[in-house]
Amino acid sequence: MIKRLKLTGISFLAFISVGLIAFAASAQGTDDAPPAPTTTTTVTPPPPPTSTVTVTPTSTTVTTTQPVATPVVPGIIPESEGDEIPALFGSKYTPEKDKASTEKPTATWRWAGSEYFQQIGVTPGTFAPGLTQTPESIVDTFILIQPRFALTKDWQIRLRIIASYEFTDNSYSTTTRANDFTFGDITPSLAFTGIPKFAGFKLTPSAFLGLPVSPQSQARSMIVSPGAALSLNRTFEKVLKGDVSVTLIAQYSHPLYRYTTAGLNDEPQYQPACFGAGDTCDMQASGAANPENNLNVGVLAGWQWGKFGIDALYYLFNSWVYGFGTLPGVEQEPNGATAFRQLSYFSAEVSWDFTSFFTAALGYQMFRSILTGESTIGNPIWDPNQDMRIYAGATIKLDKLYDTLRGVKEPEKGVVHVQNERKPNPEAL
Repeated sequence: MIKRLKLTGISFLAFISVGLIAFAASAQGTDDAPPAPTTTTTVTPPPPPTSTVTVTPTSTTVTTTQPVATPVVPGIIPESEGDEIPALFGSKYTPEKDKASTEKPTATWRWAGSEYFQQIGVTPGTFAPGLTQTPESIVDTFILIQPRFALTKDWQIRLRIIASYEFTDNSYSTTTRANDFTFGDITPSLAFTGIPKFAGFKLTPSAFLGLPVSPQSQARSMIVSPGAALSLNRTFEKVLKGDVSVTLIAQYSHPLYRYTTAGLNDEPQYQPACFGAGDTCDMQASGAANPENNLNVGVLAGWQWGKFGIDALYYLFNSWVYGFGTLPGVEQEPNGATAFRQLSYFSAEVSWDFTSFFTAALGYQMFRSILTGESTIGNPIWDPNQDMRIYAGATIKLDKLYDTLRGVKEPEKGVVHVQNERKPNPEAL
């Protein structure tokens, strides 16, 4: 089962890679520039043959030319007409004009908005003692791929694929899976983008399914995690000669499991004891209950001035876990079981748009539990003992990269940011 799910994740990434190669090699579906030259031999069909009929009256000779049907030449595909979709990556559509916008909509790729994001982070360990949980620095990378495809002007399919890899391996590692390339849960969703703006606010609802590809979800025996999300966006123009964008995000999910607690994939070498010498957990990984309902809320604020940008993101993960009944001989917790958990994520970064398809950023992030060891609310932005990173990141807009490879020229306006969450990962609950 685990190998099958890993192969599924690898297949998704392979599909994206093949798509990128196809982007660079394909030259169909554009209205802005002629196709890029290729190494294949172009077959040019001959001009339509004509038949000449000569009519000779008494004083005048009139020659008429009648076109003859063009023969079908192998390898020549006629251009599509109307609103047909010639190919998956060569299809465009024109969105309807928003009443709140003064700009005329233009034709765009159906997969416009698809992007690739990757960051490399380091914990301030060796060079900043006392500022992290581990004495030695940890260097890792996080990858986020977000394909999008517009089915119609109002409906859009989205996909969220995440993966991570830790480069360092030292004596302070807390896992036996060191240097293991790990996939996170894959989340396909269907979004409705046809709601008109109201007072400048854009509301986008969506429904999604979380697929258990990550080791965490597999250990929890997750089957699938259905849910719904809402995003509310508002852009304020000409603020200090720039644009300020604020996005509110809310996500609800109800994961489905085979068991209410996490389990082990492999038979242990020994029989672990849970409640005493005679009681065992069998294949139970821990006594922690799985989340029954999740409600995640976040706010993303950004200021874009030309090619320079500043962004800040805060996410609050709320989880209600399954409760346990009373068992004979099992002592209950002194203050009762806690059925509610909270985690938070904060990040802030500065970025520069080098081209219309590429932007680079430097930032700081911290992921933590809301409560401290003393059951008090901790600092959500800075804490020397929490999971923090200093990172360098890069975002590639795949549709803009595709146009650039095909030689399409357009004004350098910087990267049009999709305003999606980056690092937050609800499966960490």
